[in-house]
Amino acid sequence: ELAGKEIYLSRDILEQGLHKKLAIFAYPYGRYNEKIAEILKNQRFEAAFTIETGRVKAGDNVFMLKRNSVDSKVGFNMFKGIIRYGRI
Repeated sequence: ELAGKEIYLSRDILEQGLHKKLAIFAYPYGRYNEKIAEILKNQRFEAAFTIETGRVKAGDNVFMLKRNSVDSKVGFNMFKGIIRYGRI
């Protein structure tokens, strides 16, 4: 399967370049589905992040974890809001 090969080859290139094992995956552009999550499980990834905004809670599917984007446009007050409330 093409997606599985791409994930495997990308991981291999990164691990060789970084000299570290990778266990966490971030879905490109946040696009994911159950099939891709299953590929990650089979390739022994431990977790994967979507681009859905929110906090991670106990019981969440570890292959569909939410996250909060923090980039150069996020000021300190916005950052505090993300930490405190899980959103801006």
